[in-house]
Amino acid sequence: MPENSFKVSVIGAGSWGSVIATMLAEKAPVTIWARRQDVADEINHNHVNPTYLGQRKLSEKIYATCNLKTACTDADLLIVAVPAKWIGNCLKDRQISLKKTSVVLSVVKGLEPTSNKRVTEILQDIWPGLPVGVLTGPNLAREVIDMQPTASVVAYQDESVAKFIQELFLRDHWRLYRNNDVLGCEIAGAAKNVLAIASGIAAGLGFGTNTQASLLTRSLAELSRLGVAMGGNSETFAGLAGLGDLVATCASEQSRNRQVGLALARGVSLDELQAGMHMVAEGVNTAKPLLAIAKRYGLEMPVAEEVAAVLFENKPAKNTIVSLMQREMKTEYGHYK
Repeated sequence: MPENSFKVSVIGAGSWGSVIATMLAEKAPVTIWARRQDVADEINHNHVNPTYLGQRKLSEKIYATCNLKTACTDADLLIVAVPAKWIGNCLKDRQISLKKTSVVLSVVKGLEPTSNKRVTEILQDIWPGLPVGVLTGPNLAREVIDMQPTASVVAYQDESVAKFIQELFLRDHWRLYRNNDVLGCEIAGAAKNVLAIASGIAAGLGFGTNTQASLLTRSLAELSRLGVAMGGNSETFAGLAGLGDLVATCASEQSRNRQVGLALARGVSLDELQAGMHMVAEGVNTAKPLLAIAKRYGLEMPVAEEVAAVLFENKPAKNTIVSLMQREMKTEYGHYK
């Protein structure tokens, strides 16, 4: 376990960043970077983050700052918890220096919209030579801070680093597994947000369990097919990063992406949605880059394509189910010759 001199820096004071900071503050000094001064003040003075977590108590040991360089100085573990679309502006363009012994961990579940890159790819570009990994899985922030039992997965190519993070995050209510498939874990976390929007659309249209089960299963097939084509391990997509996170995000009323789908089913436009949300739904920004990657590999993603059509082409939500049901008949796994 880390000594007292070990410092954790969390970049991003949204719901997930704040929860992670609270958990790690039990074991090491934690500094968290907030984009807004009022959020930093609430964390420092009242130990809450009402914008994102209501009145749930955060650790009194967290120090919040709006100065990014102050937050990152002397960090032994840098945790990135800002939306994917802000990564470049937040980190790449500010030339933040880290120690040669620092470890970088992404907890972001999205793709960078302009480059179509995974977040760990961007972080590795910023800090070449440092170990960069991802933590993902069914980890809805409010349930984690409420100490409801769950499990997640941490992925690094170096197993010794994964083991260290595994031990650092260990809690009675949170079981963490390790994996060396960084790409697979990360693309699963990004793709499931787009697919969860489809689940919200189906629920908003009034469809029941059969529809949801069928949609989730075919969504998992899309996610897995793309991840394997990119070089991910097929087992990853049947695990916590794939199936586990997909189920949680599609089923939970806490899921921002599901809420986007529900609103789209009611006829709310994307502009109206974005104007009314103070938290980012990663699926909205990830839909286009996800489909661009799929096209690069010559793959179809019918469910994700329907989500993008509703978001960006004004396709009526009710027509998405019709389009999916009328697709060409085919085998489920391609076993027939």
